[in-house]
Amino acid sequence: MIPVSSTRWLVCQRDRVTLRESTSVRWSTSIAGPSDRVTDGAILFDGRSVALIAENRAETVRHLVVLGMHEPIVQHRMQLAGVDALRFAKLRGFALLYADKRLLVVDLRFGRVVKEHDLDGELADLAIDDSALHVALRYRNQDEVALLAVSTLLTTRSRREADLAAPTIVAPAKAPSEDPHPPAEEQPPAEGPSIALGSVAALAPRATVVATT
Repeated sequence: MIPVSSTRWLVCQRDRVTLRESTSVRWSTSIAGPSDRVTDGAILFDGRSVALIAENRAETVRHLVVLGMHEPIVQHRMQLAGVDALRFAKLRGFALLYADKRLLVVDLRFGRVVKEHDLDGELADLAIDDSALHVALRYRNQDEVALLAVSTLLTTRSRREADLAAPTIVAPAKAPSEDPHPPAEEQPPAEGPSIALGSVAALAPRATVVATT
């Protein structure tokens, strides 16, 4: 059960989500398959949306589902592959994910990752405030808690971004050797079929890095 206000709350039973008011049911919908169940969630944007974690224990698959509160319309659905921990910034509408020694900041309004940050070690726990101003990190085998401003996190380039931004050097193609005795230039015929030209050496194409989501 997730409280929305003093008179409204969300009731989650397996894959079904119901918005109840004090004397009636506002709406009820299913957000996953019959074998899935909602295990966690948070109200976003002062009650305009809700983020829910739907888990299929048989297939060990979890999904993050963003649902509208005025009408039960699924706004975004993301599979949480390899995610070890997830925290919500409810007012800002951010989700902070920890996976494979990396932090991922997801903007739930648009359903996309806005930042990846590499960590120096494994985390034991993490937290983010509702306004997404600061992140608290506690590393394994350490008692101290590290505080990180989200504004700094968003502007710091990760090692992966630095690798993608590194210039790619492509050696130019060798120019064709000059013939010391070039043939005499021939004039094209006035009429008749066109003459196909021989191949001309061109510069090698520049390597392209395609980002995948």
